[in-house]
Amino acid sequence: MIFTGNAKFYEATFTGDVSFKGSAFRGKAEFYGTAFAGDVNFNGCTFTGEAEFDRATFGGEALFRGTAFTRNAKFDSAIFKEDVTFSGTTFTRNVMFEKATFTKDARFDEVTFTRDAVFIGAFFSGYGGFNRVIFSREAWFDEVIFTGTITARTFAFNEVQLLEPDGMHCWPKGWTVIRQPDGSGTLQWDDTEPPTPETEG
Repeated sequence: MIFTGNAKFYEATFTGDVSFKGSAFRGKAEFYGTAFAGDVNFNGCTFTGEAEFDRATFGGEALFRGTAFTRNAKFDSAIFKEDVTFSGTTFTRNVMFEKATFTKDARFDEVTFTRDAVFIGAFFSGYGGFNRVIFSREAWFDEVIFTGTITARTFAFNEVQLLEPDGMHCWPKGWTVIRQPDGSGTLQWDDTEPPTPETEG
């Protein structure tokens, strides 16, 4: 499907599974407050205009694999009740997941963030995967809530590349920036076991 103008699904409700796979959104894509009751497939889509998914609710599996967002993408306060996959996606401009809720697994492996990536106050209940990600600018993970024990396997930032390691960043507890000879940076897990409630003092 090709949406030549603005695609307006503001506070719409999809009661079953829905697929936009391979669609091109050439104008603004407005999914603010949209409720997806079943699975939704945005694999391989191209968003040429702004993509707005603020306060959207994804009741089933949400697929954004290999999607291209060429303008700002907003998922503030979005709720993902099942697994969500953004693996292989490119965010050319800023992307916002402020206060988003990820109830199951959230996979952002091999994503390219060309501008700022904001996850301030996001809530993760399952696995959080950011392996082999490229962060070209700022990344904000402050005030992120992770309900399990954060380890290199449960909240994973392995083989991450930071093109501006001295920029403004805030990483989840346990991950630190390591400078590379070429001026870039990577993230390294500090291997420290987090304290248990019985030993916290």
